Amino acid sequence: MEDNYRQWNAKEEARVARDVADADAKAAADAEARRKKAADLAAAIDASRQAQLRAKASAKAAEKAEEAEYVASWRNRSSQLQQEEDEEKLKRLAVGKQLAAFQLRQAAIKARKMAEARIAELQEAAQLALSVQEEEEIFLKYAAECIEEYRRQGKPTKPMELHLRKKTTIENMQ
Repeated sequence: MEDNYRQWNAKEEARVARDVADADAKAAADAEARRKKAADLAAAIDASRQAQLRAKASAKAAEKAEEAEYVASWRNRSSQLQQEEDEEKLKRLAVGKQLAAFQLRQAAIKARKMAEARIAELQEAAQLALSVQEEEEIFLKYAAECIEEYRRQGKPTKPMELHLRKKTTIENMQ
């Protein structure tokens, strides 16, 4: 058992030594990588500064040329926009006039249709009144004939005459 313990202990010490060596190697590699990265970064920063200075000088020259071009372009575009705005105003005015004319035509058509409908309604009412009056005359003629027939037969006509008078009075009240 002691042998087993020694073997196990030896293996553990070897493993720990390996882990320590690996960690040292990794730390050294990491330090070298950081140093290289710092050197690369410093070189990149220097190159970037040089490029920025060149770009700044170039940008200044381009800016002056661009500004002159921009002023000319701005004047041209302003003129174009004013012209488009004037055209749009004229179009809106024309559309407004067309809409007003259309609305007037529609109102006239509506008024004409309403007048025609009212005339038709009045004609229909007059026709209906005439028809009712004709029917009433026919009825009164028939009732008078019936009353006369009852009189000839010697039957009493007073109830019929009262009822007919009552009906006529009620209709006249309406």
